[in-house]
Amino acid sequence: MNCMELRIPNQALQCMALLRRVPKNHPVRPIVEKDLRSWMKGYYGEKQVEYYLSLLPEEPYYIFHGLRLKDKKYFQMDLLILTQNFGLIVEIKNISGRIFFKKGSNSVTRVYENMEEGISNPIEQVKRHKMQFFNWLSKNQIKGYPIEHLVTFRKTST
Repeated sequence: MNCMELRIPNQALQCMALLRRVPKNHPVRPIVEKDLRSWMKGYYGEKQVEYYLSLLPEEPYYIFHGLRLKDKKYFQMDLLILTQNFGLIVEIKNISGRIFFKKGSNSVTRVYENMEEGISNPIEQVKRHKMQFFNWLSKNQIKGYPIEHLVTFRKTST
């Protein structure tokens, strides 16, 4: 059961609205266009997961896209699947290139089109979301519910 449908992020909608109003030669336009591409790339990555979720039986799954909760600070999970037996947090990455995880470090490097850049560690991100969700459950008197987590890269070339 899809409890929270996947929607275009508000930030992408805000970029679209701004681009309708900003002149084509305005210096801020390339920055807004880049932000829009980034938000839409993430959205399309999450959209690709929809096919696989559609293969799940209607019950007993509860599916939440982009669920935003507050622990000490707000946090947002790309995908949360709840079952009677456990919860699964999925961090979805729609990244091109080669990804290198340095053993024994939180360092992650992406190499794409001969350019190398450091990126945030998606494994640490989903672990943090797991901890925050676990804390949120505890604050709401839900204890002992197992939570699993994973990261998926949507581009087969990554």
